[in-house]
Amino acid sequence: MTSTSRRSVLFYILIAIAGFRGGSSHAAAAADAEVHRLQSTWEAIKFGVPEGDVQTAKMTALGEDADAVAARFPDSPEVLIWDGIITSERASMASAFSALGLAKRARDILERAYQMAPAELDAGAPTSLGVLYYRVPGFPIGFGDSAKARQLLEQAVKLAPTGLDAWYFYGDFLYDQKEYSKAAEAFHARVYGVDQSARMLEQAKRMNEVAVSSGRMVLVQGPFSPLPWIDEMFNKVLLVNVVYFFDSDGRDISEVYRVLRSGGRAVIYVTSRESMTKWPFAGPETHKLYDRNEILDLLVDAGFQPSDIAIEDVRLPFGIKGLLATAVKSFCAPAASVARYGQAPGVRATNGATMRTPQCQPDTATASGRTPGQSGASTGGGSPPRQRHQLREPGRPTWRCRDRLP
Repeated sequence: MTSTSRRSVLFYILIAIAGFRGGSSHAAAAADAEVHRLQSTWEAIKFGVPEGDVQTAKMTALGEDADAVAARFPDSPEVLIWDGIITSERASMASAFSALGLAKRARDILERAYQMAPAELDAGAPTSLGVLYYRVPGFPIGFGDSAKARQLLEQAVKLAPTGLDAWYFYGDFLYDQKEYSKAAEAFHARVYGVDQSARMLEQAKRMNEVAVSSGRMVLVQGPFSPLPWIDEMFNKVLLVNVVYFFDSDGRDISEVYRVLRSGGRAVIYVTSRESMTKWPFAGPETHKLYDRNEILDLLVDAGFQPSDIAIEDVRLPFGIKGLLATAVKSFCAPAASVARYGQAPGVRATNGATMRTPQCQPDTATASGRTPGQSGASTGGGSPPRQRHQLREPGRPTWRCRDRLP
């Protein structure tokens, strides 16, 4: 072979290699686009569509779409992870008859992704597999295995030391195993924040640079409804000068209830209506103002029980008056909330076994409709309007659960 021929052969080999790399790069970009689409659609269905037949139908259609994408990109661990997550979600919404079959399919898909790249997507494969192994019933009903779940989730937090999902589900597993001190360590000092303003978010990141860089703080830009987090994720939710901007139909405050764990605490501060009506920048076109009764209504309508809410007056400099409201999410939901929403707030479905927050009922009949501390006589200007909900006071009913979740 002449030198010219050798150069020609080498040239064609280089062209072939370049073409292969170009095709591979194009396929990877296409797979990434599909992963983003699947994830966005899953979030929209999971958090934006009310639970029920419509949500189940949409998730089923997305699952079939994800299966088709996985068939096109069988070597993409990211695609397989999302196919497995969506299939797991379908199992959680399915009837008992088909849930286990879908859970097994999800396990097999995630096992393939795990063998390819266990660290991909912040250890998405071992995290999702671990969740399946501790939420699916064990032998003889299903394949659940707490020892295997522990092994996978411990590996996940090592592979993704700042991963949101890995640490959350590891902590949730430990809590489920009644290892409360270890669960507290898993959740310890991890703070999440959301703001629609990119400018405010950048300011928060600068002020908390060390916490953000270490993974102890995660700040997200986006709307309040839906929040980009799963049900019952947080032990505490803090809202300071926020609820003025909540929507009027209750979606935003319902998101607070959704992401708060049973037994968790929400704390809200607002400057009172009495003070803010004097400020020209706080008009009805920009701010929703609150008095004690309106804050109480806001929280009760979200699902909190009146007996679990406390509201304190706060005196600030220059005569400004504020309100500090604290609400604890009960382990049971009042029957009034069930009647309003058709199901108890905080319902979670796990691999076909729907777990409903037990309903509460009053131990005694409702007492008088007076506001706490209010006498029967009014002070000037006639009687104040009666509030729709009352805080707990002597003689008012306490709430009890018919059943308590384990």
